Amino acid sequence: MQVAEIKRHNVPTVERKLVMLVNLGSGKGRSGDSMAQLESAPASVRDRILSTHSIRQGIGLQETIRRAAQEARQNQAVLVVVGGDGTINAALPHILEQGVTFAVVPGGTFNLFAKEHKLPENFAEALDVALNGVVKAIPLYQVNDILFAVNASLGLYPRIIQARESHQKRFGRFRWVAFLSGVWTCLTQARPQRMKLTSEGLSRAINTPLLFSTISHMQLELLNLQDVKAADDQGFVAIVLKAKERLQLMKLLGRMALGMPESPEYYEYMVCRELEISSHRKSLRIVVDGEIRKVSTPVRMRALPSAALFVAPQKPEKNAK
Repeated sequence: MQVAEIKRHNVPTVERKLVMLVNLGSGKGRSGDSMAQLESAPASVRDRILSTHSIRQGIGLQETIRRAAQEARQNQAVLVVVGGDGTINAALPHILEQGVTFAVVPGGTFNLFAKEHKLPENFAEALDVALNGVVKAIPLYQVNDILFAVNASLGLYPRIIQARESHQKRFGRFRWVAFLSGVWTCLTQARPQRMKLTSEGLSRAINTPLLFSTISHMQLELLNLQDVKAADDQGFVAIVLKAKERLQLMKLLGRMALGMPESPEYYEYMVCRELEISSHRKSLRIVVDGEIRKVSTPVRMRALPSAALFVAPQKPEKNAK
């Protein structure tokens, strides 16, 4: 998809209209609760909502998202995605195809995209941002032909996500389930993979259990990389774990899960606009914004500067008390 060829349709700032896209399966029922909150919203808010499209994972998902994005374009409305990172990821191709402005009401388990853009978790407050926030261009990223907005990982992480989904179906979608599932996966499935990385004409071979690319300032802070000037419109940061022992890997992932900054002795990083990952395997499993996908090798990642129009919270006035 050539982002430069996409016509972006900005939306009016006065009496902005919304098309709602609600994932009923996101998080711990939060998006389902959002339907009730929509119905009980003030009339002044409901009058600005053109329609509500409900989705679940499965048959008809992409078609429903496409119709919602098309309606938003036809009416110069904002497409409001109510859900988590996976729901946003599913909507991104349609957002770019239709050139619509989008907003997000957090409804997932982790909501990394929402946190990165400092969106309120409260439904009414997030909806107010969609109605009255500032429209700005944000970057997106691509791994082969798959778009992502926060991060992409390969190696051990797809195994962690697969195990987490299995455990959360059994025990519930709670953070402690995700954490313990990750520990179990590290103990039983941590194996380094041989890869070749190529960026800006330079290549190197690595042997690592996990490689992930991110533009998340929060994740960079957890790795003591908050001063790295790459998580912007022009690039991303690729992090390679050097920790090969299971206990070292568990320590690193555990501290990150608990929000504790980690020493750089266990990893190294590189700043990229484009990155090619080669492997002896014909395909690799990769996680993009929390969703497992299968991609052919070589895997190519690249930044798409100012790719989409997004409704962000208005910055407070500097002189406001």
